Amino acid sequence: MLFRSITSNLIVITLFAIVLVGSSIFYLSLEEHEDLYQKQVKNDLTALSVNLSDDLVKLMAGDIDQFELATLLLRLDKYDNIRVAKIFDPNWQLIEQYYGEETDYNSTVSNKLNAQLLVDFSLGINYFSNDIISIQRVGDRKLPLGYLVVVKDYIGPIAQSKMLLFYKVLPTASLIILLALVVLFLRHYKMLSPLSKLSDFAKKVETSNDYSLRIEQTGEYEIAELTKNINNMMATIDSEVSKNEQNTQQLLAQQNTMEHIANFDGLTELPNRICFMEMLKTSLANARRQNTNVALMFIDLDGFKDVNDNYGHTVGDELLIDVSKRMKKCLRNGDVLSRLGGDEFLVLLPNNPDDLILVNIAERMLEELKKPVNIGSWSINVGASIGITNANDSNFDLGKIMTHADIAMYHSKVNGKGTYTTFSPEMMENSQRRFQVVNAIIYALEQNEFHLVYQAKVDRNQKVVGYETLVRWVSEELGFISPAEFIPLAEQSGKVLSITKWVIERLCIELKDLLAIQTEAVVVSVNLSAKDLKQPHLIDYIKEQFRKYKINPETIQFEVTESAYLEDFDKANSFFNEIKKLGCTLALDDFGTGYSSLSYLTQIPFDTLKIDKQFIDTIGISERTTLITNTIIQMAKSLGVKICAEGVENWEQYNYLIAANCDHIQGYLFSKPTSLNNIIENSRKERISFDENFTVTNAV
Repeated sequence: MLFRSITSNLIVITLFAIVLVGSSIFYLSLEEHEDLYQKQVKNDLTALSVNLSDDLVKLMAGDIDQFELATLLLRLDKYDNIRVAKIFDPNWQLIEQYYGEETDYNSTVSNKLNAQLLVDFSLGINYFSNDIISIQRVGDRKLPLGYLVVVKDYIGPIAQSKMLLFYKVLPTASLIILLALVVLFLRHYKMLSPLSKLSDFAKKVETSNDYSLRIEQTGEYEIAELTKNINNMMATIDSEVSKNEQNTQQLLAQQNTMEHIANFDGLTELPNRICFMEMLKTSLANARRQNTNVALMFIDLDGFKDVNDNYGHTVGDELLIDVSKRMKKCLRNGDVLSRLGGDEFLVLLPNNPDDLILVNIAERMLEELKKPVNIGSWSINVGASIGITNANDSNFDLGKIMTHADIAMYHSKVNGKGTYTTFSPEMMENSQRRFQVVNAIIYALEQNEFHLVYQAKVDRNQKVVGYETLVRWVSEELGFISPAEFIPLAEQSGKVLSITKWVIERLCIELKDLLAIQTEAVVVSVNLSAKDLKQPHLIDYIKEQFRKYKINPETIQFEVTESAYLEDFDKANSFFNEIKKLGCTLALDDFGTGYSSLSYLTQIPFDTLKIDKQFIDTIGISERTTLITNTIIQMAKSLGVKICAEGVENWEQYNYLIAANCDHIQGYLFSKPTSLNNIIENSRKERISFDENFTVTNAV
């Protein structure tokens, strides 16, 4: 309790400060007293020894009388603390000595203070152990008659003097400190007692909750100001309490509104993800306990991103509101529709729904969502992909049921959209396959499981004018993995850039051998994804590899699809300009299959347009396809760019394209994708065959 009040703490701190300062002053005084005492002893001993040495001159000038010397030294009896006095001849041979009354003849000074030791001392004052020694020459400096040595104890007297001073000062100092403490206590009590009143006042307010109370203004300085401020604060609190009471009903209403906002989607007024997950968690627990079943639907709108891109987010929001109303009409009483986020919805179907009920609801939803949505002057078509799963298939686990519904919905997307899929364990295996492929990509790059193949491009005379570089993957664990499988997964997982860099470096390594077997100049193309075009440092990597392997940029062409550059046109166009500055060429792949505007073709420095295989397959079969193909070729000629047809597999297609003035042909008709070793081996065989034919012809 002692240190729980400001008064006691201040008194203790002040007392400590006074004691500390007083002790420091007292200590310094004792030190100064010792210093002064030592100087006095030094001066007194010097004077005494000088006087004695002067008297000794007469006694030692002639024959030395031991009795007179002893009598002279006995004069030291009247001086306190003289321990030893010795008279030496000029050769430091002891003539006479004197011991004080309290001197021990066997002491250190008696035994060690011999002529040999004294010779090392200087004339005048010296210090030895606890004693002060005065050595004086007797007679003239040039013809000394001898030496006088007087030893005096000064440590003992100093200690005694300091102790005496201490005992004289201590009572007075203690009394002063005590008086100061009493005065400080009274002063502190007077100044700080109003704080106790303030504390009692605060307890009274806490107990009564009466903010109309006031405290009498007492105390001095800051305490008086504090009392005034507390009264002002009480007045303010009293006023605010009155206002708060008036606002209580409004706050309660706002609380209900906030709870609604926290649990329901602000756009569609459907339960939001947080609210729905709690409902689903409770339903799963009840179903497990009651041995019943619940179902979950995962719904994702098809083409909603295009609506936002083409019509704007305002129209997209209106579409979501209309879609949510349509889906709600297809549900039973007790079913819960929730907006998960974006264009994703969840439906909780409790009460043991059987497969027939789930199928009917899913089909009604798909049919309802196929109908056009009229928003303003727009008529918008949107569909949906639905995944369905049952709680007992996931062992009533919240995480598993969500995963199963998502996987089922993903299969609906893959199977063409606008359909529903019920989860089955086999789907989980497919999901695990995707997971395995994604996780194996980095390992495959490190272990060189990827390799390059090249598909030749020929001109109108069937001469090889270039190659397209393609990547293949034979995994040690998973076997052959198609590019159609691992490239999209690499893009989704953010690992496609690593593959692209590997392909570029590997091509730079193999390019020298590929070009060495060509009789004409060729251009080798590399495919880039939309993710690659967004990486500003990729162009620096390409430049670095070109410098490292001494690659002529004119031998390299980069191919991109329409969707790749449209995903971020500004970044893509900046990348294309850097590629062109480097000296490479650009090709637009799969032209005609995307959603690009033809106006972009005038803004992007493409050198080649590649007609997609889907147009080539129906040349001469579909009149519309044939017309589109001719139009693409004519447009490319008008723009001054070359045209390349890919996927050519028969001579009918080839002859038509040549007649239509197509520049380059690529397809299985002339070359399948093959490794560099195979290309080199085939080139060697062709040279051997040519040499043999040439030899036979000349012989004939």
